[in-house]
Amino acid sequence: MKYFTKEWYKLSQECDYHLGLIVNSSAKRKSEDYFQHLYANRLAEYLEVEKKLSEMAQDTRFNFHPRVYDEAKETAVFQRIWNETMQFYTNVLPPDILAQVADLRVLGLNVCSKQVKQAIVKFCKANEKQAHQAFEAYAEYLNRTKHRLPKKLLESYYFHDVCVSSLTWEGANLTLELEPEDNEVTDVTSVTFHNAKILEDSPDIIGSYWLYEELYRIPGGYEFHALLETEGEEPLYLTLQATKASFVHLEEENPNEE
Repeated sequence: MKYFTKEWYKLSQECDYHLGLIVNSSAKRKSEDYFQHLYANRLAEYLEVEKKLSEMAQDTRFNFHPRVYDEAKETAVFQRIWNETMQFYTNVLPPDILAQVADLRVLGLNVCSKQVKQAIVKFCKANEKQAHQAFEAYAEYLNRTKHRLPKKLLESYYFHDVCVSSLTWEGANLTLELEPEDNEVTDVTSVTFHNAKILEDSPDIIGSYWLYEELYRIPGGYEFHALLETEGEEPLYLTLQATKASFVHLEEENPNEE
């Protein structure tokens, strides 16, 4: 069974859309005057921050990259962010919530009515609960079967946020080279799956980042599942079977077999 699916990962990313939303009763109905007033205020606030950052960048007491304040350029940046925010909400919110939004332009400035925020909070909380159920189900599975899985294998097969730098075959053995530098969860630099048989993979694995993994005992070995992500792209699967796995850790020359 696959607990951490692509669909599950998408759901897990849809749990915080309510954060940063400001409730204002004026957002209950569409008003050109209110929108123009709000947009002007938000733009002024943004420009003021950018101007101060530019001033700080010229102060030798701060180690900032040099930057010159350009109001026209920053105004265009603000408008782009606003357009992207509107498109974002259009893409991620369900139709029944979008139907309650009086003016998408106002929502793009992170302002909404109390009714809309309550609907978005409810949507996010439901997603969070459903996403968490997968963690609980997999944890329950591990608790039932951990006696069949070597402790060192469970501890080593965990590469969250680690980049996969290469994938090579040597006979029937598959080796993934990893980049764990500055990663606080693992110091594994490579993992070799012995007598490997790939069930699911993607040509885009090289350069992708490890998200979540699953481990199963099967006759004659183990089944390894991984969910990975390349920035801006749909998550990827790597699923394979192997008789065993060996790991190389930082500052180690010989692999550890698990």
